[in-house]
Amino acid sequence: MQRIILILSSVLIFNVCSAQIEGPVETREQKRLRKEARIEEKRLEEEKAVAQTKYLIDTRRFILIADFIGNNTGNRIPVNSTINFVKIDTSNCVLQVGSLNGIGYNGVGGITAEGRISSFEITPNRRGDSYTMRMSTNTSIGHYDIVLFVNAFGNADATITGITSGALRYYGRIIPIENSKVFQGRSL
Repeated sequence: MQRIILILSSVLIFNVCSAQIEGPVETREQKRLRKEARIEEKRLEEEKAVAQTKYLIDTRRFILIADFIGNNTGNRIPVNSTINFVKIDTSNCVLQVGSLNGIGYNGVGGITAEGRISSFEITPNRRGDSYTMRMSTNTSIGHYDIVLFVNAFGNADATITGITSGALRYYGRIIPIENSKVFQGRSL
């Protein structure tokens, strides 16, 4: 008799413990509401990113921090984003390429060109959620044309051309200048 009571109590305790581990069963309605909440949260985040991108472009105060740099043949290499950037500050521009492997002309293994923007043109696409910017800048080491494409979420590609046949491409994202953690080297 004691053995039967022991077995029944063991089974009862096991059932209670396993019910507590599994937790309450989620209904279809709860799953649907949770999914709708995730979708709404994602939509709000996207709207916020689109508004911030538009604000940065309208104020002309942003920095494109490069994750990759490429050339005109399509080769891309990953780079340090704190020393490879394009900075646009209203009517001023800074173009910097750097490497952690050497000292370079600017002190960060590359070149820094700083100058004034002589022309600036913004063209939104038809839906108004991405932009193409064309600008020219005169620096102490030459004249450069910059074509910058920015999508609604702040992802950007910049193509820098000078008087030579080559092109330098920056691939990254734009952020407010105040939020950047870049290190600007000496300009020539």
